[in-house]
Amino acid sequence: MKCLIISDEPEQVSFNQILKLETDIKKMVKKQVDLVTFSRNGVFLNGKLIKSGTRPEMHDVVKQILKKMRYSLFVISLESNNLEQLLSNESNLIELIYATSPNATVFIFGASRMLEKISPKEKVFLYPRVGVSKLTKEFRAAVLSHVEK
Repeated sequence: MKCLIISDEPEQVSFNQILKLETDIKKMVKKQVDLVTFSRNGVFLNGKLIKSGTRPEMHDVVKQILKKMRYSLFVISLESNNLEQLLSNESNLIELIYATSPNATVFIFGASRMLEKISPKEKVFLYPRVGVSKLTKEFRAAVLSHVEK
């Protein structure tokens, strides 16, 4: 199982939740786990800068990554503005994922108002983001349970 985690706000203390989830997934699977992070300083893939600038086109960055690698699991935890950018009609991340990885499972942790815009799909699991947390216990448990299967 190859996994791509997409998150933002690495400057925040809550980002440690994402790093812990990444570590736990890596312990459970022998395949690759990649972490794409959108920051004020640019976009990072596994800690290495791949695109500089304060507001890079997130959709284009993710699209380039998906062209190079196929993933079976996507874990997405983004603040409202970034999630909105990736789910906009002209650059819908879910459609992009299924165009490149049709059998993928997607877990999305985000603002309720953004999750309501996502059309229900068989392997897309939505979890509302409450407050500034990057994960909830329920979201984390669901992801790890899926990986364990």
